[in-house]
Amino acid sequence: MSLGGSGSATFDAAVKAAFEENVLSVVAAGNEAQDANNVSPARAPETLCVANMQKDGARYVGSNFGSAVDVFAPGTDIVSAYYTADNAAISLTGTSMAAPHVAGLVSYLRGLEGPMGAGEAKERVLQLATAGRVTDLKGSPNLLAYNGAQGA
Repeated sequence: MSLGGSGSATFDAAVKAAFEENVLSVVAAGNEAQDANNVSPARAPETLCVANMQKDGARYVGSNFGSAVDVFAPGTDIVSAYYTADNAAISLTGTSMAAPHVAGLVSYLRGLEGPMGAGEAKERVLQLATAGRVTDLKGSPNLLAYNGAQGA
């Protein structure tokens, strides 16, 4: 999900209910350069919260941060389809560009390794993540999403 707003107990409860039904919400950490613990759904522990890492390995300055973040993924200067025309493309930056990398990784892992519940999928992404690659963490875990492929 590439949406968010101020902390909301209702939003957090909805994400938790989905998780309990084995739906893993891969969410953008947000782009307000603040602690992700202040925003929903990023702060909900049942999400897989994704922050934006730049090409140089640093946390993107606008990316939210903190203990609510689970993992980083590329989210700077990502070429994306755009709404202005059927063939339009644009380069965008933000956690909404990083989260889809991880949502795709969850789908990839479920296809490769077989069905897994929401908790198992989240844990598998965190197990495969590469540690020690991100700088300017501001209290975020130093994990970069990785698919586990050898030689990548």
